[in-house]
Amino acid sequence: MTAAAIGWAVGRVASLVPFRAVCLQQAMAARAMLGRRGIASVLHFGAVKQGETRLDAHAWLDAAGVPVIGYPLDPALTELGCLV
Repeated sequence: MTAAAIGWAVGRVASLVPFRAVCLQQAMAARAMLGRRGIASVLHFGAVKQGETRLDAHAWLDAAGVPVIGYPLDPALTELGCLV
């Protein structure tokens, strides 16, 4: 199973589970699945300011430049950190 296929599968299952699986949970699940297959990935964390006081956080995952989960990215999003 390739990185793109894992991203598709995680995204599909996230819409079917009886709880709210958002970007962080999806990225962590996909990262674990990739890791079991020996595929390196990078988990990114970022945020975008919405108005005066609201800050929206986002997580996304890529593997060797292949977008896995959390794409497309908001152009105003600022990356705050990543796990390699």
